[in-house]
Amino acid sequence: MEELGLSKSEVDKLKEIPHDELLAAGNEAINKIRGEAQGIRLGWAPVLDGEFLPYQVGGAEGDALSREIPLMIGTTRTEFASSSRTPFFHATREVVVEHLRETYKERTDDFVAAFDKAYPDTKMPSDMMDIDFMFRPGSINYANAKSSLDGAAPTFMYIFAWDAPILDGMLKSGHCMEIAFVFNNIHRNPEYNGGTPEAYALAEKMSKTWAAFARTGDPNNGAITQWDPYTEESGVCMLFDNTIEARKHHDKELLEFGPSVSLF
Repeated sequence: MEELGLSKSEVDKLKEIPHDELLAAGNEAINKIRGEAQGIRLGWAPVLDGEFLPYQVGGAEGDALSREIPLMIGTTRTEFASSSRTPFFHATREVVVEHLRETYKERTDDFVAAFDKAYPDTKMPSDMMDIDFMFRPGSINYANAKSSLDGAAPTFMYIFAWDAPILDGMLKSGHCMEIAFVFNNIHRNPEYNGGTPEAYALAEKMSKTWAAFARTGDPNNGAITQWDPYTEESGVCMLFDNTIEARKHHDKELLEFGPSVSLF
């Protein structure tokens, strides 16, 4: 309001401000207070106002609205690999484990054992440092809430675990990597997925699976193995890699080493 030269009594005039001008004023306001908000991500978003948004997204009332709508929810295995710890990407297992001791101290061996149990076919030891502990726990929290509703439609959980072969393996199964596979248009960005025969084969299977879910609410089709709904008790999660495999609570012990994260 100050950036636009408006007083508090003139708040309704915001509706008349052209979008570009409103956006510029908003960004300038954020820049001015950024120094006072160390460590806090600032941005503009809808707020709970009791009218347009009558209750919090992800709250019990919102969950009830979508009770009868099937849910597919998932993450990539190493969400932030390309932006973290570059010197360790090709480090030996011994070097990685020694570095992990700075974080896990006397629990390091237990962490390594839990990781090996969750992902026994890992090719790069640095995956132990890049495993996602943010989106995966939050997704599980939401899947637990959705699947526990009385009479709820099924929830299907997945992890995209396919590692891109480009840039010497740096991207791994990074953030948003699965999107082109879901839409079967990996030919548009081979510089991101390598455009390998394995990539095309996986894209064919994943796109059929997502299309089946969009069409029927059930992702099962002839391209994949049986995908049962997720519940907190079953822990069923479909891992999409060159081999597509449904596993139960495969990373339960591993997730105990990460923070308890809620999406809301």
